[in-house]
Amino acid sequence: MKFIQFLGLATIASSVLASPVSVSKRAFGPNLVANGDFETGDADTTGYGAVTIPGWLVTSGGTPTVVSYGTSGFPSSSTTGPSNRGNNFFAGGDAGVDVSISQTLNVAAAATNIDSNKVQYSFSAWLGGYSTQSDQAKIVATFLDANGKNLTASTIGPVTATQRGLVTKFLSQSATGTLPSGTRSVKLDVYSSIISAGTYTDGYVDNISFTISDTSVKPITLSPPANTNVPKFDHVYFIFMENSNYNQIIGASAAPYLTSLSQKYTTLVNHYALQHPSDPNYIAVTAGSTLGKTGDDNVAVSARNIIDSLEDKGLKWRVYNDNMPSVCFKGTSGEYWQDDAPFYYYNDVGGNATRCQNIVPMVPYMANDHKSSSTAPNYAFLSADDCDDMEGCGIADGDSWLENRLAPLLNSTVWAEGNSLLIISFDEDAGQSSRSSGDSQRVATILVSPKVKAGCQAKTRYNHYNLLSTVNAALGLEPLTKNDLWAQTIQECWA
Repeated sequence: MKFIQFLGLATIASSVLASPVSVSKRAFGPNLVANGDFETGDADTTGYGAVTIPGWLVTSGGTPTVVSYGTSGFPSSSTTGPSNRGNNFFAGGDAGVDVSISQTLNVAAAATNIDSNKVQYSFSAWLGGYSTQSDQAKIVATFLDANGKNLTASTIGPVTATQRGLVTKFLSQSATGTLPSGTRSVKLDVYSSIISAGTYTDGYVDNISFTISDTSVKPITLSPPANTNVPKFDHVYFIFMENSNYNQIIGASAAPYLTSLSQKYTTLVNHYALQHPSDPNYIAVTAGSTLGKTGDDNVAVSARNIIDSLEDKGLKWRVYNDNMPSVCFKGTSGEYWQDDAPFYYYNDVGGNATRCQNIVPMVPYMANDHKSSSTAPNYAFLSADDCDDMEGCGIADGDSWLENRLAPLLNSTVWAEGNSLLIISFDEDAGQSSRSSGDSQRVATILVSPKVKAGCQAKTRYNHYNLLSTVNAALGLEPLTKNDLWAQTIQECWA
């Protein structure tokens, strides 16, 4: 349920037409904004999970997303807004912090006319919000020279709750002007801001357009990113710990083992989870979508997942669960819960008697499997129980558990062959405590392998879909959804 927020007021700024030439009298070219209508890629079916947004970079905040019109609690196709709307719109997401995404348009092909003050621009979008809540969106177009220096900027929005009449609505906002002499690119920053209390950032955006009166500049054609940097691996291991902020782990006295791994291997210093609570994140890294889950439940779903991809390629897999009583055990036993292993969520895995034989107790199976490459899985998911995952018994306990349980793997003959990758990450952050810093859902992620650079810090912003995309590239698997298709693999720090 969304929280009703206090009303806030803001000033709408727009550029002043800087040329005596009327914009309306010039022929404008096509819209230069890639995916300005947010129709490329997948929308989240609940509005509460982050998605990959093709063409846009997330530059701040927690979990910006794309929502389908008609999603419960959000604008519908009949909500006041663009008449030519598609199926989706942009929203700030469920992290409860201000967020922003950006895209840079290259206009250098029109340099001669721009420098003669002959090129006009027209900049528009539909901006909105929810009910009486004061959350709002705005877009800033910054004009940059060839060296990336700011020349000036044009802003549309924000649209306040008062302007919306205290109802859910989109309003058209626009600005026109002359491109400043020296402009070679235009950086668009889309902001969705949470104004007061609440956990959802309800600044909405749709149909962003930026056109200019020089048809020599063409829009870019979007295509999924080339995933060429990731080495091929024989074995990939994945483990989620739980509910901890980045700064609670890396460099923290409670996590000396993970801190030592970050110093010896590679750390993703801007890695983000996708949703609260835990289970949707487990599903996202194994199915490429949160599959409409918004809570922790044990309801199985029918969806293609990474096990299907692995078996399509003839690859072996295992799920190693700590303190699991027996192979394919379902239910609870002490600190073991079946949702520690995400594959019980899939009818074709946990509900398949043959496949379920690969969901096994960590001890003794992991050590036994790694006596030889012929018995080691190509992909393995490692799960702590509800005590040792850091949520139940604390960070220090989980750190010690990792050191003990990973030893048989990292000391194995299979690991010594040098063609394995271990990904250690966290399903989500610690929750509300991280929102006050504006850094919601930032979690620690470490890549452990002989094929990564020691002590390297990857500063690009990544999330769990980037991890899945990287696993796909490492093992030669096909994407599962548009989220991992469009998610860039981890690019930095490979040795």
